[in-house]
Amino acid sequence: MIPLIMLDYFFVEFLKRFMRSKIYKDSKDHYNVSESKIRLPAEGELLGKVIELVGDDRARVLCQDGKIRIARIPGRFRRKLWLRIGDYVIIAPWDFKPDRADVIHKYEKNEIPELKKYLSDIIDKLEELSI
Repeated sequence: MIPLIMLDYFFVEFLKRFMRSKIYKDSKDHYNVSESKIRLPAEGELLGKVIELVGDDRARVLCQDGKIRIARIPGRFRRKLWLRIGDYVIIAPWDFKPDRADVIHKYEKNEIPELKKYLSDIIDKLEELSI
């Protein structure tokens, strides 16, 4: 029979090895939401709010410049990206048809408060225009 002191020693050594392991370090990153970086619109991209779902993987989006565009969900996002009315998205307007755009990114519900820290004036403007 192994003495109780030896069991404690093995358990402590196991925990030390586990804390140094890649598995522990990777799992720690998933739960730390406060340090996550939020994606902001780059040059040529606009922030928008979905105001209507048109169908055929398209949505009517109110953009930060005040225009309403028909935004298309690209094929690589069709099964992964589900839009609802009121969702905030990043769109990329088309060069040859300015009233059309592609959806680049959708913000999740838990990302909206963090987004308001950076772009509060734009979000307030979108809220005002969508009413």
